[in-house]
Amino acid sequence: MKEEKKNNKTIHIISSIIAAITLLASFCLYIACKNLGILPENYLKYILYGLVVINVLFGFIGLYSKVSNFNKILQIIICGLLSVCMIFVSIVIPDYKGRIEQAFTPVPETTTLYMNVYVLKDSPYEKIRDLINKNMGIQSVVDLDHQKVALEDINNRVKKRGEINYVEYDNIYSSTEALYNGECDAILLTNVYADIVADNTDYEDFYEKTRILYTVTQEIVEEHIQKAIPTITNTPFVVAIAGNDSYDYSLLNNNRGRTDVNIVAIVNPLVKKILLVTITRDAYLPIDGDINKMDRLTNASILGIDAWERAIEYALGMDINYFVRVNFASLINIVDAIGGIDINNPVAFTRIYYFDQGLIHLDGEMALSYVRERKSLHMGDFDRNRNQARVLNAIINKVLSPAIINNFDNLLNAVKGTFVTDFKTEDMYKLVQMQLQDNAKWQFETYSVYGSETFEHSYTLGGGQGSAMMLVAHLDKNRVKTAKQKIFALLDEDGE
Repeated sequence: MKEEKKNNKTIHIISSIIAAITLLASFCLYIACKNLGILPENYLKYILYGLVVINVLFGFIGLYSKVSNFNKILQIIICGLLSVCMIFVSIVIPDYKGRIEQAFTPVPETTTLYMNVYVLKDSPYEKIRDLINKNMGIQSVVDLDHQKVALEDINNRVKKRGEINYVEYDNIYSSTEALYNGECDAILLTNVYADIVADNTDYEDFYEKTRILYTVTQEIVEEHIQKAIPTITNTPFVVAIAGNDSYDYSLLNNNRGRTDVNIVAIVNPLVKKILLVTITRDAYLPIDGDINKMDRLTNASILGIDAWERAIEYALGMDINYFVRVNFASLINIVDAIGGIDINNPVAFTRIYYFDQGLIHLDGEMALSYVRERKSLHMGDFDRNRNQARVLNAIINKVLSPAIINNFDNLLNAVKGTFVTDFKTEDMYKLVQMQLQDNAKWQFETYSVYGSETFEHSYTLGGGQGSAMMLVAHLDKNRVKTAKQKIFALLDEDGE
């Protein structure tokens, strides 16, 4: 009899301790869920109500001495398992929150500019001093401030041994041609201008024919003005999406890199609609909104993010609230992480892969190949813009669908460091809260702005000086007008 009472007492004590542990684990779980910042208030209420019911029920079993040993043992097992699960989730939730935030990198306050000395790949020069008494091509019109800093550095490196002969050229193409034909032994270009050279069909072998002999690194302080909105869940807003033509994540942090994908997303959370307006990268627009700085849109960010944004604002007549930059590696990783995407391809074509007409499934590499192709498409870069919008639309739909739960962990791994943006973390959390609360299906519309191609003088090549001309696109006025109508109609729609 005494032994039975002793066993009953032991079971009662263990049951009471387990009930207390469950209460503590429940408290930790609730605090972790609340601090996550993503769950809507009604979700938190349901979690709280569920935890209260669990603790009242099992707390009664644990603390009330007249409950049978069988029920107490059952309570010990169930509460033990629940406590382990709740503690585990309480630890995992902050980790997930951190991984979500790691996907977004703030717009850098400084940009690293690389001023490179390029020589022919088979040239005998190995060090910068090997160019003493040789000819180096430099610019006479563009990028003179950064060039001056680089020349001071180079002169300091060689001044004790001799001098380099600097030959001025009126644009980056003429200096490149001089390097090719042996008129000069080296040329000085930033990494961004070298990309522009290689984008020209006459010099598309630039990186194959040259190598970097010397690099001068400069840090440029950036000033980025954000036109944020007060409450993101009940105010329409505009996001400018810049696609960087690179696999190198480090270039995402370079505010002066070119933008090969230019998409404006008009988001109206009141009516759950998104309008994606793609603009051809060759659009001939005033960089920085200055009509004295006419150039292709893809070159606008050579002067910084704000210069690129103001060019788009000038074209479409609206303010941009937020900025996001991604690159090719981002696209591959995201599409693979969400299990691929399905799109309706209007015209069959081949670029590495064959893309049939109709509904097709794309993995990351296929999606990248799909959005890069333009030569085999009827309208070239203009059709490519439409394909880019289709892929973006498919990605957004997949991410917003319940199916993403199965791939959420993979998605978090894939997007680490993927986006450079001026979105505030709390604003992103508010949007997620809204979507979880409403579980709404968003409506998407895409529209492309393009025009007729011609050759014009480029600001980044020296404005109207010299003979250098660049292929550009004068945007079709009717398509611009229609785009503006669609944009402002969505911005003004209130859902009532």
